[in-house]
Amino acid sequence: ESAFERWGETSFTHVYGGTEVEPVALTDARLAVKKSAEKGHFQALFLGKAIPQLRTRFSPEGLWVSGQNVSSFYLGQTQNELDNLKLKRMDGSGALWHCMGDRVTPDENQDLWFGGRVAQDSADFMLEQKVYSFLESSQCMLHRKAVGEGAGAGDLILCGQGLKHRSEAIRRQFPEISAVHEVKIVRDHRHRARIDRARTLGKGRLA
Repeated sequence: ESAFERWGETSFTHVYGGTEVEPVALTDARLAVKKSAEKGHFQALFLGKAIPQLRTRFSPEGLWVSGQNVSSFYLGQTQNELDNLKLKRMDGSGALWHCMGDRVTPDENQDLWFGGRVAQDSADFMLEQKVYSFLESSQCMLHRKAVGEGAGAGDLILCGQGLKHRSEAIRRQFPEISAVHEVKIVRDHRHRARIDRARTLGKGRLA
C-alpha cells in the first residue's frame, strides 16, 4: 500500500504460483489488496483468475494444475520419488498434473482465493488471518501442538515477534489460543513472504 501511494502511476501485478509452476494466476495488486480488505483480511488472499494456458482442478489435496509452464517430474531419489507420488500425476491423455498443495477455491465469478496450505487446518488458517488483522502484522503463526511436543497436545499456540507485551490482549481477544510465545520468525529462503514454520518453531521450542 505504501508503494501504491508512492508510485501512483505504476502498475503492480499480484502473482500466484510456485517453484514448479509460475504463474498460476495473475491480478492487479491494488485489486487484490482491495478485495481482500473488503473481506477483512490483512493479507492479499485474492488471486484473480487462473491464466488461460492452464487447466485447473480443485480437490481436498489442493489445487491441481496442468499446462506448458508446469515443471516435469522431480529428479533424484528417495524424497523426490515420494514427492512425485504425492504431487505429480499423468492423466489418460498423457498430460502432466501438479498439485500446488494449497487450498484454493473459486468464487461465483471464477476468481481464485487462497485458503492456506492443505497441511494446515482451514479453521486454524482463518483464525490466523483474524490474528493478523488484530495485530496489523503477519510476523506470527499459529501452531497446534502434536503428540510428543510436551503437555497440552492439541493446544493452539501463537508464536511470533513483538507479541510479549500484547500477550494478555491477544488471549482476551482470542480465547481459543492457549499460549503466546515470543520467537524469532524465520522466512523460507525460497519464498521470502512465507514463514518457515519448522525452523521458526525449532526442535523442542514449545515443549
